Amino acid sequence: GMEIFAGYGDSWFEGREDKFGPLPLSYDFNKADKIMGKFWKIAKETDPYAQDFLTLVKSLPKRPNIRMAIPSKLEEAKKVSDVGTARITVPNVIRSELWLQE
Repeated sequence: GMEIFAGYGDSWFEGREDKFGPLPLSYDFNKADKIMGKFWKIAKETDPYAQDFLTLVKSLPKRPNIRMAIPSKLEEAKKVSDVGTARITVPNVIRSELWLQE
């Protein structure tokens, strides 16, 4: 169900930041994925301070585009290792065949 979306590419958005504001691009998501990988090497899901640590980690990158790609909620961060940060930002990007037929 994801194949109906057109891929504009990073360059289309790079020249339109004044119109759309900062948006995470493919390399921002790649960097965010690496950051989240390091996050999970240190943090554990059962750690009572994991949410606070995630908030700190999200605040560290200088580029707002990377900060936007890092999830704010621990529940979303748990899914990153399975689907990546890009898919977390658009949770309904994949639809079922039934939804497409409707």
